[in-house]
Amino acid sequence: MAACLSLRLVPLPLALLLGGGVSSEFTTAPALPQRTATATPIADCPAKEGDGVLFLATSARGRTDLRKEPMSRMAEAPATASPDPQPRPQQSERLLATIKAQRIEIGDGSVLDFKSVVPVLGGTENFVAFLLRWSDVLWDKVKGLSFYCASKDGKHRAPMKMWGGETHAQYKSFMVGRCDWPEAAKHQACHSIVIQEGESFADRGIVEACHNAEISRDTYRLAACVPPIWEKAAHLQDSGILKLPQWMEYNFQHGVEQFLVYTQPSSDPRIHRIIEPYVKSGLVTQVHIEPAVDLRPNDYSAKGLAGNDCLYRMKNRAEWLMPFIDTDEYLNFNPGKVHEHSFPEGISSLLRVDKGHPNSSPSSSLMEMRTKLDTGRDIEGAVRMADLHAGVHSISFGRLTFRHPQSPREELQLSSVFREAKLAPICPKYIVRPPLVHVLFIHWATSWAPSSRNLWMPREQLVGHHYRTSDTTKTIVEDKALQVEAPALAMKLQERMGSPWPSFAASLDTQVAFSLVQAQQGSDIESQAATEFSDFVNYVSSLTVPTFIEPPGVVVREPPVAAS
Repeated sequence: MAACLSLRLVPLPLALLLGGGVSSEFTTAPALPQRTATATPIADCPAKEGDGVLFLATSARGRTDLRKEPMSRMAEAPATASPDPQPRPQQSERLLATIKAQRIEIGDGSVLDFKSVVPVLGGTENFVAFLLRWSDVLWDKVKGLSFYCASKDGKHRAPMKMWGGETHAQYKSFMVGRCDWPEAAKHQACHSIVIQEGESFADRGIVEACHNAEISRDTYRLAACVPPIWEKAAHLQDSGILKLPQWMEYNFQHGVEQFLVYTQPSSDPRIHRIIEPYVKSGLVTQVHIEPAVDLRPNDYSAKGLAGNDCLYRMKNRAEWLMPFIDTDEYLNFNPGKVHEHSFPEGISSLLRVDKGHPNSSPSSSLMEMRTKLDTGRDIEGAVRMADLHAGVHSISFGRLTFRHPQSPREELQLSSVFREAKLAPICPKYIVRPPLVHVLFIHWATSWAPSSRNLWMPREQLVGHHYRTSDTTKTIVEDKALQVEAPALAMKLQERMGSPWPSFAASLDTQVAFSLVQAQQGSDIESQAATEFSDFVNYVSSLTVPTFIEPPGVVVREPPVAAS
């Protein structure tokens, strides 16, 4: 059964909050007559007497109630609705949560649009996270406001600490508020949270935080996030439907222990066919996003929400996370040498500084960083981080552009052996350590724990194989590093799906009545970011040894970790 968490928010002077300003997503709303604050309950998590309740509070200007807006008005960029009714994707037996946008009006008439509210309970830290879309205006607006979370019975109250605007990292997409919450509530299915504002703790409304508490107990060395899958019916080589099963099986065989798969009402029903055998094996957890108009499967809006929601669902559960590795991207540790079969072991080897180890270096800072990572699991808050001298919050890497396989119905992606000679001139991808980061963008973290760092790895130690082009003039270098794994991967897929890959692929290659991708074209953020920050892309691509790097906008660049 899904679990929900109730909290109550109240105001706190910003000076008492951690790290920078307070953030929330606001829209201007007309003034409403004063009324008693009321709740906007989630259908899956009805408010009950005795549940915890979350109230969000800002400046104390008196009580106003919540506007009960239709869900369709919560979307920042609503998609054009299809005239035909669409089949709803099936919900799996491992449904972790259903995400629903929730709206709260505060004292000055502004509205907070929480895109997701995530309970993080039962680990080294216990809190509730509130995800809101990033806006410079909104961040600046709430710097002078204060918020608290309190339980419905008044026995618990905690300040909301905001993250996201305290760094100068570019391409912020989300901000997050966090309120500590009692660990004793970890077994509840739904938690209602009352939001309060200002020094008078004026009630502003109710927010629900829900998840399946039983599933949320499982822990993993490495997990992966799978945002809503896109589909291009006219271009089979770009079909997310065909890429998903082979990508999942490859990553499972290399040590990914759990996939968080995000679906929407408009999701292609074939996705359930693909994930069903993984669900039965306990390898997939489903998170469902409502409403469909709020996100587009092929757009970065869906990917950004899924990645950040996934980060908090894995906060106490995964040692490392692949938040934005696409289904046409395959990791390759130690390329050109002995390919590391276990990704968790590959990650450990990148940070290993043992004497005589091929990846070791005389750097005392990296050795100390590794020691802190081994002993510093309880390091999320600024107080705990104050005693942590160094730590790696992310490992970034470049990508090599590979040619699509000639026959996507017959061949797996990694069977293609031709690629471009140099790293693609695009922004890096990364894997992340959930306890050390607060907010994510597709290509880098935008908010992280103090003193933690992003470590760039050269292509000789970690690289992504990106199967994304049909250009035969540039992909002239033969590279069989992953192609040798194709036969074994095909056998594993056949065991999983019950038929050889060509047969299973043919069964997936069918037209559906409606494709949201065809109705809504997403923006190419990847190309835009690479063009805007070409100096950053050129800099990291030139690095030949492990090096601490900062995202664009954060200008400090450290010397290489390893000696040249």
